[in-house]
Amino acid sequence: MPVLYTLGMNTQSVRKKRVYAGRSHASRASERRSAFITAALDIIGTEGYAGATVRALCKQAGFTDRYFYEMFGHTENLLLILHDQVAGELLGSLKGAISTADPDFSKRVTAATAAFYRFIRDERKARILMFETVGISEEITAHTFRAHVKIGSVFASVAPDIVDENTAGEDAFLRDGSEEVILFGIGLLGTISMPAGAWIMGTKERSEADMIRTASSMMFGAIQNFRTDRDGTRK
Repeated sequence: MPVLYTLGMNTQSVRKKRVYAGRSHASRASERRSAFITAALDIIGTEGYAGATVRALCKQAGFTDRYFYEMFGHTENLLLILHDQVAGELLGSLKGAISTADPDFSKRVTAATAAFYRFIRDERKARILMFETVGISEEITAHTFRAHVKIGSVFASVAPDIVDENTAGEDAFLRDGSEEVILFGIGLLGTISMPAGAWIMGTKERSEADMIRTASSMMFGAIQNFRTDRDGTRK
């Protein structure tokens, strides 16, 4: 076999390797992005953001730092993407639970709080959602606040007279929601998430069912008080 032909065969073989059995560049990029996000979930969700160095993320993801910088540029950007993903998953869980719950107000409250506690069984996601974006930068603080406003609006939507289910958790709520309702939603989220965070970081002596009952009771009372105050103000 002529040498030139042999070289041609080797070149074709190299080209086949470069296309990775026909997978596109976009497909490989998506795989790398997913690997880095999964690595961030594991590292930040267990060791905290301080442990999410570029070296640690690359080792966990199985890719070089070239790909990390190409996709994210900085660990803060990856943290924002991860927080958005976790918050989005929680929004979907809450909205699904509320939309399929019994129309009775108290049952909708319980459905929402139970969905929240089911979600934070993955303590990595709970930590990212509630703790790991605090105090890192003004941009991350503002970004986290917007996400929390959306989550709070979904909690408030258990009472349709306060927040419409169709706008709860959406950008439209951030744009059109009244300050009164936005602040109330954030307060509701705090009512649920602060005890939950303390429970996760503690010994968990109380059962999940006990925490759900307590959270539901506080949320129920907060909404009833909000309605009373709002109606009194309007008279």
